[in-house]
Parts: sequence; C-alpha cells; structure tokens
Amino acid sequence: MRKYYGNSNSLTVLELYDGGAMYIGSYVLQILLQFVFSFVLITTDVGVSFTSTALGICILSVINEFSMLVTPFLYSKIKGEKLYRGVGLNRNLGIKRIGVAFVVAVATVMAFAPIANAFVALIIKSGYDTSSMTSLTIDSWGTYVVGIIFLCALPAVCEEFLYRGMISRALGDKGMIFGIFMSSLLFALMHGSPIQLVHQFFLGCVCAVIYYSSRNLRACMIVHFTNNFIAITGNFILFKTGQVGFALNWWQSLIVTVVGLVLLAATIVLYFKLSNPQRAINVKDIEGELKASFYTEQEKQAFECEREALSEQAAQCNSDEEREILLEANAAEKKKLSKKGRLAMIYALILAIGVWVLNTVTNYLS
Repeated sequence: MRKYYGNSNSLTVLELYDGGAMYIGSYVLQILLQFVFSFVLITTDVGVSFTSTALGICILSVINEFSMLVTPFLYSKIKGEKLYRGVGLNRNLGIKRIGVAFVVAVATVMAFAPIANAFVALIIKSGYDTSSMTSLTIDSWGTYVVGIIFLCALPAVCEEFLYRGMISRALGDKGMIFGIFMSSLLFALMHGSPIQLVHQFFLGCVCAVIYYSSRNLRACMIVHFTNNFIAITGNFILFKTGQVGFALNWWQSLIVTVVGLVLLAATIVLYFKLSNPQRAINVKDIEGELKASFYTEQEKQAFECEREALSEQAAQCNSDEEREILLEANAAEKKKLSKKGRLAMIYALILAIGVWVLNTVTNYLS
C-alpha cells in the first residue's frame, strides 16, 4: 500500500499485494474455522452429519462470512492503517441509483443464469457428484426467511466488503480490466465448486464494474442481495407450485439471455451516468470514462502530488548523474513493490485453484 500526506489529511491507497494478502488471509482463516468446527462435531455426540442440517448450514455460513468480514480489520490492524475506511459505505447512493441497482441485479440473473445452468448440466453429465453438496432446502416459510438472512443478506454484506471494497479496490491499482477479471475469478473460485463457478464469476464482474463506476459499496450489496434473493425465491415458488426441477428449453434460455444482456448493458450505462452526472458519455466511450473515473478525486490529487514531489526532487539535484540515480532508485522501488504484488497474487491463485480442484476431483471420484 502507498501512503500520501496532504495539508491536514493522509491517504492510503491499496495495491496488488494487499489484495492478494487479504484473499489468502481470508481463505486460511475460513479453513481454520471450518476445521475447528468439524473437530468439535467429531469429538462430541453431534457428529459431522450435523453440517447437513439447516442449523449446521447456517453456522457454516456464519463461519465463512465471518472470515471474510474480519480479515480486512485484522490486516488493517497488522498494517497500522484503517484501510476499511475507504470501501465506500459512507457514500450516499440516492433513490435513483438504488432502483437501477435492483434492475442491474435482475438483468444479471437473466443474462447469466441460463449460461450457468447449461454449464452445471454439462458438469453433472460428465460425472460430477452433487449428492455430497449441502445446501439449505427452501421448502417452508421458515426456511425461506432463514435463507434470506443467511444466504442473501449475510453474503451480500460480508463478501462485498472483502471482494469489492478491499480486493477489487487493491487489484484495480493495476487497471480496471485486471481488477474486474482477477477479483471476479478469485470470488468465483472461493465458492469451491464448478456448480457455482460461472454465475459467481459474472456476478463478480458486474459488482466490480458497479463499484469502479462510483466507489459505492452499497450498490454492490444491493446487486448481490437481490441476485441471491431471486434465486431462493424462485426455488421457493417452484417448491410451493410443485414444479421443482423446472427448466427453460434452449430457445427460451437464449431469449432470456439476450434480453438480459441488453438490459444489463443499458442499466450499467445508466448507473454510470447517475454516478458521474458531470460527464456526458455514450456507449462508445464508456470504457475510457470508467477508467478515468476509477480513482477518486482525492486519490488523483495524491498521485499528482507524488509526481510533482519527484519532479521537484529531480530539479534540486546538482547534476544529471545525481538526477538519474534518484529516478533509477524510484523506479527500482516501484519494480520491487510490483514484484511483491505479483507473487502475492500467484500464491492467492495457487491456493484458490488448488482448493477448487481438490473439491472438484473429490466429487468426481465419489
């Protein structure tokens, strides 16, 4: 991370290393807590089968989400900086952007759920065993309410806080496209199975774009919550109407996907315009505008001050040789930090892919 000092305030900017470190820390903490939970079950009369019950699933959900929420605070404590202050929870969203965020969530489900369902069907046909996977069965009003709390609200808050508010923010230091793709890939792999890989990746991409366009985490939480809410509500309705297992045919899925993609593109552009009313944009230049608006004005000023300070130091050098040494030292320091960040991301990917592959292979062999 980089720290800048202004007239009265300081600004801390997250870097690639911070994103990788927090991801690894969250994953390790999650595994440790799950191990402790399993150990308690094994050493008592409860038994591991408890994890398949509604209460067991809720406890596991709390453990997983707790690890994501607490990791940024632990990392901030280690670094001695309140890094979580810049996630964007204190920014006003407004009724218009709230409404657009809901529509973005609906469009995301329409655009990518059919694709994800087709991928899941292909995985199951290839021999993937889903019998060992535990999920909350939404078959009553009680489990429906529990699902809204533990499968909708809790993940929307905790996962968005870590993956968009911290990891996407850190990875975005290497560019918006890199930040969107890599944070979404890590987010998808974190879920640990090919069943959730495709839709979670696209959901992560949408939330990252929303976050980059306004740096407002509340909108991402709304999109995430609504996405999960639509899923469990749909399952509940199908159960109540006796249509469990209902699926669209290929041409219906194609129509829903196309309509969803068009609606998603339109609502993201609209959300961006509402977030940046001072910029008149169109579809052709939205990518450039998004890149330009990724950093806050405070961050842009901090970077400009850094460049001006380096220029002033170079101007005060007594010779060209001394100036060259200064610039080379600055470049070497940046290169060192960049290498450190790349290594952190490599380790994060190895961990994420390793656990994902292990879970996938286990289900294929079972």
